[in-house]
Amino acid sequence: MTVYCLAGLAFRINVDNWLLDPNFIDFVNKFEAGLVNIDIVFDDIPAINEIRLLVDSPRQSYFEGIQGTVVKFHHEDDILTMMTADLKWRNCKLYLKTKYKDPTNYNYVQFAKDRLKTLIMEIFTAVLAWNNGLHVHSVALNWQGNGIVFAAPSGVGKSTHAHLWKANYDVSILDGDVSACRIIEGKPLVFGLPWCGTSEEYMNSSVPLKAVVFLEQADENYIIKLEKSEAVMRLISGSFLPFWSEYLMEQVFETANQLSDKVACFLLRCRPDREAVEMVIRCIKN
Repeated sequence: MTVYCLAGLAFRINVDNWLLDPNFIDFVNKFEAGLVNIDIVFDDIPAINEIRLLVDSPRQSYFEGIQGTVVKFHHEDDILTMMTADLKWRNCKLYLKTKYKDPTNYNYVQFAKDRLKTLIMEIFTAVLAWNNGLHVHSVALNWQGNGIVFAAPSGVGKSTHAHLWKANYDVSILDGDVSACRIIEGKPLVFGLPWCGTSEEYMNSSVPLKAVVFLEQADENYIIKLEKSEAVMRLISGSFLPFWSEYLMEQVFETANQLSDKVACFLLRCRPDREAVEMVIRCIKN
Protein backbone atom coordinates (compact mmCIF):
# COMPACT_ATOMS: atom_id res chain seq x y z
CA MET A 1 0.00 0.00 0.00
CA THR A 2 1.28 3.44 -0.97
CA VAL A 3 1.09 6.55 1.21
CA TYR A 4 0.13 9.87 -0.37
CA CYS A 5 0.52 13.27 1.30
CA LEU A 6 -2.44 15.56 0.51
CA ALA A 7 -2.50 19.00 2.12
CA GLY A 8 -0.05 17.82 4.77
CA LEU A 9 -2.22 14.79 5.62
CA ALA A 10 -1.16 11.19 5.03
CA PHE A 11 -3.46 8.81 3.14
CA ARG A 12 -2.68 5.12 2.67
CA ILE A 13 -4.82 3.90 -0.23
CA ASN A 14 -5.10 0.13 -0.60
CA VAL A 15 -5.97 -0.18 -4.28
CA ASP A 16 -4.51 -1.71 -7.42
CA ASN A 17 -2.69 0.89 -9.51
CA TRP A 18 -5.01 0.44 -12.47
CA LEU A 19 -7.89 1.84 -10.38
CA LEU A 20 -6.18 5.01 -9.14
CA ASP A 21 -5.96 8.33 -10.96
CA PRO A 22 -2.34 8.71 -12.20
CA ASN A 23 -2.10 12.24 -10.75
CA PHE A 24 -1.71 10.65 -7.32
CA ILE A 25 1.77 9.44 -8.27
CA ASP A 26 3.08 12.98 -7.77
CA PHE A 27 1.89 12.93 -4.15
CA VAL A 28 3.62 9.73 -2.98
CA ASN A 29 5.27 10.32 0.39
CA LYS A 30 6.65 8.36 3.36
CA PHE A 31 5.06 10.84 5.78
CA GLU A 32 2.55 8.94 7.97
CA ALA A 33 1.59 11.33 10.79
CA GLY A 34 -2.18 11.18 11.36
CA LEU A 35 -2.49 8.40 8.80
CA VAL A 36 -5.84 7.85 7.06
CA ASN A 37 -6.43 4.36 5.66
CA ILE A 38 -8.66 3.86 2.61
CA ASP A 39 -9.39 0.26 1.62
CA ILE A 40 -10.97 -0.64 -1.72
CA VAL A 41 -13.02 -3.84 -1.45
CA PHE A 42 -14.91 -5.69 -4.17
CA ASP A 43 -18.13 -6.86 -2.51
CA ASP A 44 -21.68 -6.73 -3.92
CA ILE A 45 -23.53 -7.07 -0.60
CA PRO A 46 -21.40 -5.96 2.36
CA ALA A 47 -22.94 -6.90 5.71
CA ILE A 48 -23.08 -3.64 7.66
CA ASN A 49 -25.94 -2.30 9.74
CA GLU A 50 -26.85 1.38 9.81
CA ILE A 51 -28.59 3.04 12.77
CA ARG A 52 -29.97 6.45 11.89
CA LEU A 53 -30.64 8.08 8.53
CA LEU A 54 -28.82 11.40 8.19
CA VAL A 55 -29.34 12.44 4.55
CA ASP A 56 -31.31 10.70 1.80
CA SER A 57 -31.31 11.13 -1.99
CA PRO A 58 -32.17 9.01 -5.05
CA ARG A 59 -28.49 8.16 -5.62
CA GLN A 60 -27.14 7.67 -2.09
CA SER A 61 -28.07 7.76 1.58
CA TYR A 62 -25.95 8.71 4.59
CA PHE A 63 -26.45 6.87 7.87
CA GLU A 64 -25.02 7.12 11.33
CA GLY A 65 -23.52 3.68 11.88
CA ILE A 66 -22.41 1.81 14.98
CA GLN A 67 -18.81 2.95 14.53
CA GLY A 68 -19.17 5.95 12.24
CA THR A 69 -20.69 6.92 8.89
CA VAL A 70 -22.26 4.53 6.38
CA VAL A 71 -23.11 5.61 2.82
CA LYS A 72 -25.25 3.37 0.64
CA PHE A 73 -25.35 3.88 -3.12
CA HIS A 74 -28.72 3.08 -4.70
CA HIS A 75 -28.38 3.80 -8.39
CA GLU A 76 -28.13 0.62 -10.45
CA ASP A 77 -25.51 2.15 -12.75
CA ASP A 78 -23.18 3.10 -9.89
CA ILE A 79 -19.94 1.20 -9.48
CA LEU A 80 -20.17 1.50 -5.67
CA THR A 81 -22.40 -0.36 -3.24
CA MET A 82 -21.29 1.24 0.02
CA MET A 83 -18.76 3.45 1.79
CA THR A 84 -17.95 3.32 5.52
CA ALA A 85 -15.85 5.55 7.76
CA ASP A 86 -15.07 5.53 11.46
CA LEU A 87 -15.92 8.48 13.70
CA LYS A 88 -12.80 10.50 12.83
CA TRP A 89 -12.56 9.35 9.20
CA ARG A 90 -9.23 7.64 9.89
CA ASN A 91 -10.33 4.25 8.50
CA CYS A 92 -12.54 4.15 5.42
CA LYS A 93 -13.73 1.42 3.08
CA LEU A 94 -15.13 1.74 -0.42
CA TYR A 95 -17.12 -1.29 -1.62
CA LEU A 96 -17.18 -1.81 -5.40
CA LYS A 97 -19.38 -4.14 -7.41
CA THR A 98 -17.44 -7.26 -8.30
CA LYS A 99 -18.14 -7.03 -12.04
CA TYR A 100 -15.80 -4.04 -12.23
CA LYS A 101 -12.81 -6.08 -11.05
CA ASP A 102 -11.54 -6.41 -14.59
CA PRO A 103 -8.40 -4.43 -15.55
CA THR A 104 -8.73 -5.66 -19.16
CA ASN A 105 -12.05 -3.86 -19.73
CA TYR A 106 -11.14 -0.31 -20.75
CA ASN A 107 -14.62 1.15 -20.16
CA TYR A 108 -14.86 -0.39 -16.70
CA VAL A 109 -11.40 0.87 -15.78
CA GLN A 110 -12.13 4.46 -16.82
CA PHE A 111 -15.50 4.45 -15.07
CA ALA A 112 -13.97 2.99 -11.92
CA LYS A 113 -11.11 5.52 -11.89
CA ASP A 114 -13.47 8.47 -12.26
CA ARG A 115 -15.88 7.25 -9.60
CA LEU A 116 -13.13 6.38 -7.12
CA LYS A 117 -11.54 9.78 -7.64
CA THR A 118 -14.85 11.42 -6.67
CA LEU A 119 -15.27 9.27 -3.55
CA ILE A 120 -11.67 9.71 -2.39
CA MET A 121 -12.24 13.45 -2.81
CA GLU A 122 -15.31 13.17 -0.56
CA ILE A 123 -13.26 11.34 2.07
CA PHE A 124 -10.58 14.02 1.75
CA THR A 125 -13.20 16.75 2.32
CA ALA A 126 -14.23 15.10 5.60
CA VAL A 127 -10.64 14.51 6.76
CA LEU A 128 -9.73 18.10 5.90
CA ALA A 129 -12.67 19.39 7.97
CA TRP A 130 -11.30 17.41 10.94
CA ASN A 131 -7.93 19.10 10.46
CA ASN A 132 -8.68 22.83 10.25
CA GLY A 133 -9.08 22.85 6.49
CA LEU A 134 -11.43 23.85 3.69
CA HIS A 135 -11.65 22.14 0.30
CA VAL A 136 -12.32 25.11 -1.97
CA HIS A 137 -13.53 25.19 -5.58
CA SER A 138 -10.79 27.51 -6.76
CA VAL A 139 -7.63 28.16 -8.73
CA ALA A 140 -4.61 28.64 -6.46
CA LEU A 141 -1.51 30.62 -7.50
CA ASN A 142 1.97 30.95 -6.05
CA TRP A 143 2.84 34.63 -6.53
CA GLN A 144 6.19 35.72 -5.08
CA GLY A 145 5.96 33.00 -2.44
CA ASN A 146 2.41 33.98 -1.49
CA GLY A 147 -0.72 31.95 -2.14
CA ILE A 148 -3.64 33.66 -3.87
CA VAL A 149 -6.87 31.71 -4.23
CA PHE A 150 -9.45 32.68 -6.86
CA ALA A 151 -12.78 31.12 -5.90
CA ALA A 152 -15.86 30.89 -8.10
CA PRO A 153 -18.27 28.35 -9.59
CA SER A 154 -17.38 26.63 -12.87
CA GLY A 155 -17.63 28.85 -15.93
CA VAL A 156 -17.04 32.19 -14.21
CA GLY A 157 -13.46 32.51 -15.45
CA LYS A 158 -11.08 31.27 -12.75
CA SER A 159 -8.74 29.64 -15.27
CA THR A 160 -8.82 32.63 -17.62
CA HIS A 161 -7.90 34.95 -14.77
CA ALA A 162 -5.14 32.64 -13.57
CA HIS A 163 -3.59 32.47 -17.02
CA LEU A 164 -3.59 36.28 -17.20
CA TRP A 165 -1.45 36.23 -14.08
CA LYS A 166 0.77 33.55 -15.56
CA ALA A 167 1.21 35.47 -18.82
CA ASN A 168 2.08 38.79 -17.17
CA TYR A 169 3.75 37.88 -13.88
CA ASP A 170 6.03 35.22 -12.48
CA VAL A 171 3.44 32.86 -11.00
CA SER A 172 2.93 29.12 -10.87
CA ILE A 173 -0.45 27.42 -10.66
CA LEU A 174 -0.76 25.19 -7.60
CA ASP A 175 -4.10 23.83 -8.80
CA GLY A 176 -6.36 24.71 -11.69
CA ASP A 177 -9.69 23.64 -10.19
CA VAL A 178 -9.69 22.93 -6.42
CA SER A 179 -7.35 23.68 -3.55
CA ALA A 180 -6.99 22.97 0.15
CA CYS A 181 -6.72 25.85 2.61
CA ARG A 182 -5.51 24.81 6.08
CA ILE A 183 -4.51 26.50 9.30
CA ILE A 184 -1.43 24.75 10.68
CA GLU A 185 0.14 25.98 13.93
CA GLY A 186 -1.84 29.19 13.56
CA LYS A 187 -0.66 29.90 10.00
CA PRO A 188 -2.89 29.73 6.88
CA LEU A 189 -1.52 27.68 3.97
CA VAL A 190 -2.82 26.71 0.55
CA PHE A 191 -2.01 23.35 -1.08
CA GLY A 192 -2.19 21.96 -4.59
CA LEU A 193 -4.09 18.67 -4.97
CA PRO A 194 -4.25 15.79 -7.47
CA TRP A 195 -7.76 16.88 -8.48
CA CYS A 196 -7.51 19.58 -11.13
CA GLY A 197 -10.59 19.22 -13.35
CA THR A 198 -9.90 19.56 -17.06
CA SER A 199 -7.09 22.07 -16.52
CA GLU A 200 -4.45 19.36 -15.85
CA GLU A 201 -2.60 22.01 -13.85
CA TYR A 202 -1.54 21.01 -10.36
CA MET A 203 1.53 20.87 -8.12
CA ASN A 204 2.45 18.94 -5.01
CA SER A 205 3.36 22.14 -3.22
CA SER A 206 2.13 24.65 -0.66
CA VAL A 207 2.69 28.31 0.21
CA PRO A 208 1.44 30.70 2.89
CA LEU A 209 -2.06 31.88 2.00
CA LYS A 210 -2.09 35.65 1.41
CA ALA A 211 -5.54 36.34 -0.04
CA VAL A 212 -8.78 34.77 -1.21
CA VAL A 213 -10.46 36.52 -4.16
CA PHE A 214 -14.07 35.69 -5.03
CA LEU A 215 -14.61 36.21 -8.76
CA GLU A 216 -17.70 37.48 -10.55
CA GLN A 217 -18.04 38.49 -14.19
CA ALA A 218 -18.77 42.16 -14.94
CA ASP A 219 -18.46 44.79 -17.68
CA GLU A 220 -16.23 46.97 -15.50
CA ASN A 221 -13.44 46.07 -13.09
CA TYR A 222 -14.23 46.59 -9.42
CA ILE A 223 -12.74 45.20 -6.22
CA ILE A 224 -13.70 45.53 -2.57
CA LYS A 225 -12.32 44.01 0.63
CA LEU A 226 -15.03 41.96 2.31
CA GLU A 227 -16.29 42.36 5.82
CA LYS A 228 -15.73 39.32 8.02
CA SER A 229 -19.34 38.07 7.92
CA GLU A 230 -19.52 38.06 4.12
CA ALA A 231 -16.03 36.56 3.83
CA VAL A 232 -17.09 33.64 6.05
CA MET A 233 -20.30 33.12 4.06
CA ARG A 234 -18.46 33.10 0.74
CA LEU A 235 -15.72 30.79 2.02
CA ILE A 236 -18.32 28.26 3.09
CA SER A 237 -20.46 28.52 -0.04
CA GLY A 238 -17.37 28.13 -2.22
CA SER A 239 -16.20 24.96 -0.46
CA PHE A 240 -17.05 21.28 -0.76
CA LEU A 241 -19.03 20.49 2.37
CA PRO A 242 -19.44 17.40 4.57
CA PHE A 243 -23.15 18.22 4.80
CA TRP A 244 -24.06 14.83 6.26
CA SER A 245 -22.24 15.54 9.55
CA GLU A 246 -23.35 18.24 11.98
CA TYR A 247 -20.01 18.08 13.77
CA LEU A 248 -17.94 18.40 10.59
CA MET A 249 -20.08 21.31 9.41
CA GLU A 250 -19.35 23.03 12.72
CA GLN A 251 -15.65 22.47 12.03
CA VAL A 252 -16.03 24.01 8.56
CA PHE A 253 -17.68 27.10 10.04
CA GLU A 254 -14.92 27.43 12.64
CA THR A 255 -12.16 27.11 10.01
CA ALA A 256 -13.85 29.66 7.73
CA ASN A 257 -14.14 32.00 10.71
CA GLN A 258 -10.43 31.63 11.53
CA LEU A 259 -9.35 32.03 7.90
CA SER A 260 -11.35 35.25 7.53
CA ASP A 261 -9.39 36.66 10.49
CA LYS A 262 -5.99 35.65 9.11
CA VAL A 263 -6.40 36.16 5.34
CA ALA A 264 -7.57 39.15 3.32
CA CYS A 265 -10.74 38.32 1.38
CA PHE A 266 -11.88 40.33 -1.65
CA LEU A 267 -14.78 40.41 -4.08
CA LEU A 268 -13.55 41.03 -7.63
CA ARG A 269 -16.11 41.87 -10.32
CA CYS A 270 -14.09 42.04 -13.49
CA ARG A 271 -13.40 41.67 -17.16
CA PRO A 272 -10.77 39.12 -18.21
CA ASP A 273 -7.97 41.66 -18.67
CA ARG A 274 -4.65 42.76 -17.21
CA GLU A 275 -6.21 45.74 -15.43
CA ALA A 276 -8.15 43.32 -13.19
CA VAL A 277 -4.90 41.52 -12.32
CA GLU A 278 -3.13 44.75 -11.41
CA MET A 279 -6.11 45.84 -9.34
CA VAL A 280 -5.78 42.70 -7.20
CA ILE A 281 -2.02 43.17 -6.80
CA ARG A 282 -2.46 46.74 -5.58
CA CYS A 283 -5.00 45.62 -2.98
CA ILE A 284 -2.83 42.75 -1.75
CA LYS A 285 0.23 45.00 -1.40
CA ASN A 286 -1.66 47.61 0.68
